[in-house]
This record gives sequence, C-alpha cells and structure tokens, in this order.
Amino acid sequence: MTTAPRRRGPAPRYSREQLVDAAVTVVEAEGFGALSLRSVARELDVGPMTLYTYVSGSEELAALVVNRLIEGAVRGLRLPRDWRSVLRVLARRLDELVTAHPAMVDAYGRGMVHGGASATVAKDVVGRLIDGGLSEERAVEAYLGVHAIVLGGAVIRAGVPGLPLSGLVDTFIDGVAVR
Repeated sequence: MTTAPRRRGPAPRYSREQLVDAAVTVVEAEGFGALSLRSVARELDVGPMTLYTYVSGSEELAALVVNRLIEGAVRGLRLPRDWRSVLRVLARRLDELVTAHPAMVDAYGRGMVHGGASATVAKDVVGRLIDGGLSEERAVEAYLGVHAIVLGGAVIRAGVPGLPLSGLVDTFIDGVAVR
C-alpha cells in the first residue's frame, strides 16, 4: 500500500469544508465579485498564502462555493417521470436556490455554473425529459428555457419583490408541449 507524499510545511489549520464555509460567508455578504483568497483569508484570520494549501486559486474556490450551494439546493431531489412535472420541479428548486442565495444569479451571469453538481443535475433533468418523450434538442431547450425564466425573474424580482413565477413557467411548459 502506498500513501501520497505529505506536503511540506505545517499541518493545515482548517479543513477544506471550513474554507468553503468561510467562502460562502463572503459570497452571501458581498457577492461573488468580492470572493478572493484575500477576503476568505480575512474571514479565517490567516494569511492569503495559507489558502494555497487547500485550493489552487480563486477560481477553484468559487467553483467550490457554486458546487456547495447547488448541492444544497438539490439534496434529496427526486425527479418525477412526467416531463412537465420535471420542469416544474426544476423551476421551483432553481427559484429556491436564487432566492436563498441571490449571488447565484451573478454566478450564472459570470459563467461560473458548470461542472460538478450543476452538470449532474443538467444530465439528470435532460435525461428525464428525453425519457418523457421530448427529443434531445427539445429537452435541452426546455432545460435552458426554465433557467432563462427563473433567472430573468430573479433579476426582475430584485426590483419588483413578490413577482410570481409559476404562471410564467406554466405558460412556457404549455409552449414546449405545443411545439
């Protein structure tokens, strides 16, 4: 049995999970634009160079935060069989995500939501839509359409609190069925 060689230097003071916790705290308070190794180091009361023990840089740290928030949003998710219901569940969970974590709208806008949990969800949802009778092209369009409606609604809702999305999602789903 072989073991990975130990890195030089002192043993890490924090777990990777604690680092991500601190990064989430920064993002929740100030958004993804404020996320940096320096801002997280301040949160943990360590020097910024210390964080390179845990991550390769700010991009990896941001990806870990995005993944953590998406994993939380889809924890326990069970997709129904009917494709219309799948889209409704997707819309509800996505809306819950961006309502609980408004910085996620910025993460989508910055192209930070890819890979990890988001790729798994996309694959599962599109697969279920195809199993429900949509072509692959229609399934991808429907998946992206729900994102457009919910994320656009979140942006509008920032200026118009209480904007209901359920009617928009239902109208969109009816349009997918007609095409």
